[in-house]
Amino acid sequence: MAYVIGVDCGTSGTKTILFREDGAVMASATVEYPMDQLKNGYTEQDSLG
Repeated sequence: MAYVIGVDCGTSGTKTILFREDGAVMASATVEYPMDQLKNGYTEQDSLG
């Protein structure tokens, strides 16, 4: 059986989903990136993780 994985690398996190070849969802996960808001209207991410 074949599988397809989709990955969405967005601004606030990465989402993944695993599909079976018939379209059934087998698994999914989301991991958010930490963000700091040092002052109102400004958001910063640590690029080194």
